[in-house]
Amino acid sequence: MILIFFGLLIVGVAAWIVQPLSGASSQSGQTELQEARRQLQLMQAALADGRISPETAKQTQQALELRVLEILDRKTAPSICSGLADIPIRLVGAAFLAFASIGLYFLVGNPFYQAITVAEQEQQMRLDFERDVAALAAEIEADPESPVEAYVLLARGYMGLENYPAALETYDRALQISSDFQPLLDEVANAKAFIDEQALARNPAASAIQALPADQQDEMIRAMVDGLAARLQEQPVDPQGWQRLIRSRLVLQDYGLALEDLASARAALSGDADRLAEFETALRPLKAELEALLETQSGETGP
Repeated sequence: MILIFFGLLIVGVAAWIVQPLSGASSQSGQTELQEARRQLQLMQAALADGRISPETAKQTQQALELRVLEILDRKTAPSICSGLADIPIRLVGAAFLAFASIGLYFLVGNPFYQAITVAEQEQQMRLDFERDVAALAAEIEADPESPVEAYVLLARGYMGLENYPAALETYDRALQISSDFQPLLDEVANAKAFIDEQALARNPAASAIQALPADQQDEMIRAMVDGLAARLQEQPVDPQGWQRLIRSRLVLQDYGLALEDLASARAALSGDADRLAEFETALRPLKAELEALLETQSGETGP
């Protein structure tokens, strides 16, 4: 609709500017004809009164007739220059209309612009991010010899998409390639801690715990950890469960219990090589801390 309005406005302004070129000479010619007729009437009155001679009247009439013919010739072929005196004023008016139209355009808005909500923008950004992550995953799958940096980047992408199982699996592959590079171990540990925090945040019980005083929070958390330990005693073939239990012990600074759980987990999973390997892989981010604890324990029990 706004484009139609601007089109009509342009046509109107153009016609308004061009109008003097066609109309000014016509108006001027009419005025000169009227003046010639008036002079002819005056000449005829003077001849009737005897104020001029017939010869003078004849010469005057011939001059007026030539003047009329000249005016009629200009009327049939008007001079463009005759209307130029009015053009500057009309150009100024056209410029004013142009600036007013531009202001109206920005006020109404770009007719080709399609407004989208913040939610739609976020959705589009997520779709773009998903495509980038999928493209990176396809490149890594096509090239099994991809560098560890590619796996780390892919794992971070999965973390951003909240695809935590895929992120942890990709991190594990990166750890295997890097031979348990310590900075990468630290990143994986932080990622797993973040995943646990997100799981707690989505758990209604977590909000209830956070509302309690600090001492009661600690008591309830320990009770939950003890509940996990009790479940693992009944269902010990759970590599991820043992990993969560040991990490919780370390967070609570129950180092002795963490080492006991480590020994219990390895004993419980010793009959299943695949599950034991899964447990050791999941435990890699905690490897440095557990090794330090084992060295401390061996030093305390040594001679």
